[in-house]
Amino acid sequence: MYVEKIFTDDEKILQVAQLHWVTRVVPVLCFILGLATLVVGIGVGFLAFAVYYHLKNKTTEMVVTNKRVINKIGIISVHLGELRNIKVESVRLHQSVWGRIFGYGNIEFTGTGTTAVVFEKVAQPTQTMSRIKKVIDRTKNEL
Repeated sequence: MYVEKIFTDDEKILQVAQLHWVTRVVPVLCFILGLATLVVGIGVGFLAFAVYYHLKNKTTEMVVTNKRVINKIGIISVHLGELRNIKVESVRLHQSVWGRIFGYGNIEFTGTGTTAVVFEKVAQPTQTMSRIKKVIDRTKNEL
């Protein structure tokens, strides 16, 4: 994992949030449209989008360690958000109507000031949020 490259000496992953299957819908649709329209010439663009979204999903990492909440997104350029566990003030779950129906949601971690880290389109968001909160509470109590 990419995020392991930025770990401190005694840091370890305690919880990993998984992307929901709905994140694969766009790449699959683009791939199908790309194959269907390849003859017309615009299919190459759809195939490029399919590859891009597939790689974006594969390179997204959302983890909670014994010290930090880390969200890494990106293929070539990387966007890394992190928040120290001791600084986490609240954990919120945002679910749209479609998220409630299909079982995905966004988990937002807010800290002191305006710092926020968001895990987007997480599978089983209520269970994942509950496990993450336990990890954060446990790590705060150990300090």
